[in-house]
Amino acid sequence: MAQNRDQSRQRYPLVVEPPTGEPPLWIDERDRKGRPVEPIVKEAAGRIWRRVLYYERRERNDHAEAAEVLEEAVFSVSARLQSDDELAPIQNLDSYLFHSFVRRFSKRAQREDRIQYFESAEALDSIGALFGSVR
Repeated sequence: MAQNRDQSRQRYPLVVEPPTGEPPLWIDERDRKGRPVEPIVKEAAGRIWRRVLYYERRERNDHAEAAEVLEEAVFSVSARLQSDDELAPIQNLDSYLFHSFVRRFSKRAQREDRIQYFESAEALDSIGALFGSVR
């Protein structure tokens, strides 16, 4: 039993459940390349989670997407902190992480907005009639 509990902690070390009943945030212990995530970055993600939710409600209203994008930002910021590059130090980790989230979230929204969905092949044909064949 203790081993199962340790395994679940290892996979989901940070769970933030805002007191307002908003969805929890889960951040994996390691990024997609297997690198450990810096604890201070995970803590910063917990602190900005409500701000992230507010932002995504205004933009797209998709909690799952916001959590996924924030996790990507956490991985990226953590990797930057671990790198040996002589970059300027991060002055305000919460703001840096939030702006990293906003950049990623906006880029994703721009990519998805370029995709158009049609209800049927007939609707697609009617658009094609206006601009020439689309098939």
